[in-house]
Amino acid sequence: MPYALSGLAAAAVAASALLVAPVYSSGRTLLEANGPAAAWTLAAPVVFAAAPVFVRGRARRAVTVAAAAMLVIFCLLVSTGPFFLPAAVLLVLAARATRR
Repeated sequence: MPYALSGLAAAAVAASALLVAPVYSSGRTLLEANGPAAAWTLAAPVVFAAAPVFVRGRARRAVTVAAAAMLVIFCLLVSTGPFFLPAAVLLVLAARATRR
């Protein structure tokens, strides 16, 4: 559970920073340059990381493994993905730590 919570926190911090920090050479933020669509795109990894925190019981391990896999795929396919690598690593550790 501590890894899953830490992964959620890391994903939320990365998404928040990417929304408000200037990431373009012109000094614009993702939100200014791309509008609300940027927020929806950055919400996906936060939702992936949140899933294992809210699931209890027998499904927890399966949900944690699936969330870790989706977050790793997000990191590989999306241009902002590398910012979410710490959250992906923490979710992989959470999947390993979850009892079978």
